[in-house]
Amino acid sequence: MNKKKLLLAIGLISLTLISFTTLNLQEFIDYLSIGKQLQFDNEKFELKWSSHPSAEYYKQEYLREDENFNSFHKMLMVDAMVGDIWVSDAVEPKLKGLEKRKQWDFVCNYTLYENEDKKNEAIIDFVVSDTMYIY
Repeated sequence: MNKKKLLLAIGLISLTLISFTTLNLQEFIDYLSIGKQLQFDNEKFELKWSSHPSAEYYKQEYLREDENFNSFHKMLMVDAMVGDIWVSDAVEPKLKGLEKRKQWDFVCNYTLYENEDKKNEAIIDFVVSDTMYIY
């Protein structure tokens, strides 16, 4: 079988109060050419962090203008993979992780959207809380 190239975007709007280590305030690269500002649900989000950890994988995280990683309530996250991988192989680990998280995160929910015209594209739209797993 011939594997097709894919673009996988994973979107996240997360209601959270999570704290992160302060990141250096720097200009981040818009690797995906989707813009340094995005509008979603009548709110504006700015690119606050990006990464290109491997040749096939890209990550970009957007927060509202007045929020930072030390204190935020909503985040828009876009991950993309490009290469010789089946869409099902790319989305499966994230879906399994979300299913596991649903056992202890009462807010966790997701929907998988697959492009009917291009079978090699998918989007996982998910919501999680800042709830931390406690043993």
